[in-house]
Amino acid sequence: MRGLITGMCLVYFCGTSETTQINRVAAPGTGRSQGKVSILHVPAPVLQNLIVCNGYAWSEPIDIFHTRMSQKLTANRPLPYKECREMLVPLHEHDQLEFHTHQMSVGIFHVRGILHKNLSLLLIPHRRHHTLKASFASHAFADLPSAQIAVIDVYNGRDHSSVQIMDDEGSAKNEKNTPRSEKLRFNSAVAVTPGRYKVMLTSTNSGNITSGRLSVPKMSKCVAVRMGDEDHVNKTGYPAELVLFQQASTFSSATRVLFGLLPAMIVLTSTLVD
Repeated sequence: MRGLITGMCLVYFCGTSETTQINRVAAPGTGRSQGKVSILHVPAPVLQNLIVCNGYAWSEPIDIFHTRMSQKLTANRPLPYKECREMLVPLHEHDQLEFHTHQMSVGIFHVRGILHKNLSLLLIPHRRHHTLKASFASHAFADLPSAQIAVIDVYNGRDHSSVQIMDDEGSAKNEKNTPRSEKLRFNSAVAVTPGRYKVMLTSTNSGNITSGRLSVPKMSKCVAVRMGDEDHVNKTGYPAELVLFQQASTFSSATRVLFGLLPAMIVLTSTLVD
């Protein structure tokens, strides 16, 4: 049987209050002559394909500021909770991305080890231990010809859940003509065969199921995130939910715009299992 998952690699995170490093080796810098005509080729600015998913459980949306560029990356469209957005950003070593909500700074992401080449990066701000301070989960997608799904968990609470991927209705099946199904591990990245899939988050506590669909073309970058922030003592907060996102652009077609903002397509349904 041909499986859905063709490979797997771990996603590394740091647990500090403000920073999470993307572990990459920096490329050497380039020189430039002082004359009127440079002998050395001056490369064009390198843009990173940054996907930001807002896991900061709050009623107000977030704004993102690129401090070195003095640029508001969210422009006039703040990013609501549970929404993902793709943007092309020139990120350099030691750059800082500051996150605001309701005109209040909640955290700063410090960039470390960015290569001088185009990368697809994922950044997820989320609340730290029921406080207003933000922590960050980050991932750098591998430069592979296969499609990839990063499975991230930023949920705060007592709910225990599992994630499963399966063939969508009408898509490829195995030799017995039954849908294929495989479990996904949180905080990992997997390479998958192109196709149409259904992704399910199942709570082992309540039996509640949150599911969504992904159409995964070749070489695409996709995200599956468990979000939420629950206070089980006071029975308040945001329950565990599944958020899905598929990269909508490639560097070959999107690098003409410095800060290209693309809307997220998130399809979610919720059912309760008796």
